Amino acid sequence: MKAKVLAALVSAVLLATLLVGCDETTPGPVAHGVSRTFIPKVIDFDTRLVPDGQSAVAVATYAMPEITEEVVAAGTVTAEIDLGTEGTEWSPLPLTYHFSDNSGDRHVVAIQPGYRKGTFVLTLRATRDSMLDSVLAVSRFRLRAVAIYEETTGG
Repeated sequence: MKAKVLAALVSAVLLATLLVGCDETTPGPVAHGVSRTFIPKVIDFDTRLVPDGQSAVAVATYAMPEITEEVVAAGTVTAEIDLGTEGTEWSPLPLTYHFSDNSGDRHVVAIQPGYRKGTFVLTLRATRDSMLDSVLAVSRFRLRAVAIYEETTGG
């Protein structure tokens, strides 16, 4: 009985959708993207303590000419990170990475993307530089950035 009611409901929704139809829209911008994958190394990062003396920041800057003035003005840049799975598991950025040290103390590292014309920036933040070292020690750490821009269609 429930199956017949469900089938009737689905049919009614489908029929209503077909009767209403859809409105035609005018052509709009088409999104295009250019992807670049980086394999960060420890030497890529400038690590320093921030003025409060308690937290550490590591910053890596990569050339990415695909990030044009147009992308900065009207597009976007997205980023993902792979922390050692050789490209099988990507996590979108920003990411907060939780881990425990050998003594069982829990720590947090924030991984944040940034960009400007021609440049992609990866920033790691933690309460101590040794926590940054733990993230940077991950082998085969990968970073993928995608510059997305719009191209108007002809018409």
